[in-house]
Amino acid sequence: MWQRIQTLYLLVVIVCSILYATLPLARFTIENEHIAFRLAGYSGFFSQTAFVDKGYGIMLGLLLLAVLALTVYMILQFKRRLFQVKAGKLIMLFNIALAVISFFFVDNLSKQLDQVHANYGAAMVFPLLSVILLLMALKAIQRDENMVRAADRFR
Repeated sequence: MWQRIQTLYLLVVIVCSILYATLPLARFTIENEHIAFRLAGYSGFFSQTAFVDKGYGIMLGLLLLAVLALTVYMILQFKRRLFQVKAGKLIMLFNIALAVISFFFVDNLSKQLDQVHANYGAAMVFPLLSVILLLMALKAIQRDENMVRAADRFR
C-alpha cells in the first residue's frame, strides 16, 4: 500500500490541501496597509466591513474538508482500484471547484472595495497542483489495474 507511487502522489495532495488552508489566498493593499487573506480568516479592515461574504469561506472550507477526507479514504482503499479511480475523479472535481470559487471570491472582493490592490497568494496554486497530482495518481492506479487484469488472464 505505502510503497506504491500513487500513494505518494495522494500524500502530496494532502500536503497541498493543508498548505492551501494555511497560506494566504490573496494579499490586499488598502491605504498602505497590507492584509493577508487566508481561508482560516482575516483581520483588520475586513472584520469591520460587510463586503466579506462568509458563505464563500464556509463553502471553501467544506470543499477542502471533502478533498482531505476523500483523499485519506482513497489511500486506505488501496485494494479497490476501480473505486479509487472514481473517487479520484470526484476529488479532481472538488479541487477544480475550489480553485474556481477561490479566484471568483478574491476577484469579487477586490472589485467591491474601492482603491484596493489585490495580489493572488501562493495558496491559489495548490488546488491546480493537486489536480495534476491526482491525474498522475489515477494513471498509476489504472496501470496497476491493467497489470492485475493481464496477470488474471494468464491463470
